[in-house]
Amino acid sequence: MPVLNTPIIIYNILLLAHFGIKKIGINLHHLGPQIQSFLGTGEQFGVELHYSHEEEILGTGGGVKYAEDFFSEPTIIINGDVIIDLDIQKLIDAHETTQSIATMVLRKDPKQDEFGTLGLNTQNQVIRILDKSIGGQEHAAYMFSGAQIIEPEFLKFLPEKTPACIVRHGYQHLLELNTAFHGFVHQGCWADTGTPERYLRIQYELLQKEQTLHFVEALKNNNQEKFKAYFSYLQRKDAQLLIAPNAQISSSATLKGCCIIGPNTTIEDNATLENVVLLEDAIVKEKTSIKNALADAYDIKTVSQVH
Repeated sequence: MPVLNTPIIIYNILLLAHFGIKKIGINLHHLGPQIQSFLGTGEQFGVELHYSHEEEILGTGGGVKYAEDFFSEPTIIINGDVIIDLDIQKLIDAHETTQSIATMVLRKDPKQDEFGTLGLNTQNQVIRILDKSIGGQEHAAYMFSGAQIIEPEFLKFLPEKTPACIVRHGYQHLLELNTAFHGFVHQGCWADTGTPERYLRIQYELLQKEQTLHFVEALKNNNQEKFKAYFSYLQRKDAQLLIAPNAQISSSATLKGCCIIGPNTTIEDNATLENVVLLEDAIVKEKTSIKNALADAYDIKTVSQVH
């Protein structure tokens, strides 16, 4: 899925590349061949891409275990539906300081109790995950961000050839064995785009600069010309509109609020869009009114107001 007309996966590839990580593995399932064809070897991003193809969904832990051969050294993992402005060098430094088998990237969230929290002690060692805990005084609680760095030996704690959750079957197993691992607290931009509401919200927030991706800004400021095309939202004139160059918009159509208009889209006469993300190939028929919605070539998903 694109965020501001750029696929989420490109954000994470360029985040890693920005911090000097050039060997990147991508776990594929849905539309896997199309993704591999689009990204290729990674040469255009200055990285080396490797692919793991899941024939069946194996979960966050099972997918990592399935790609075990890739993990020959400490490896950073980022969930594919997450956008994060992570300072990877600080994460690596923290991981090397603790010499931990794994370091989970954690964050504060107003709704963290709904999704489950992890407790840290004063040395940032994880001592609780949900209702499982080991001894020690809990200092603070956080939510898992979907990013982490693991050592190769971490994989022996995941089950073989079966669907698995990296938290329930990996980290909670470490807790039960009293094997120390740590948390790294992230305080910058983060978004899980797994629901329409969250998917719309991060785009509106980035568009209006309520959130910032510092690694993207750095690519722009360092004159990385070949990457600027991926982040056209930084170069637009209107603070609330992002329109793909080949979108066809009738002169009688009205765009209100925050609107992200994707490539090969058509907005016909007297249509009205307000706070809408319009994905590639979508067509808005004449006199149609859409508000607080995500629309593609097949469907319109209206959500509650998200900003």
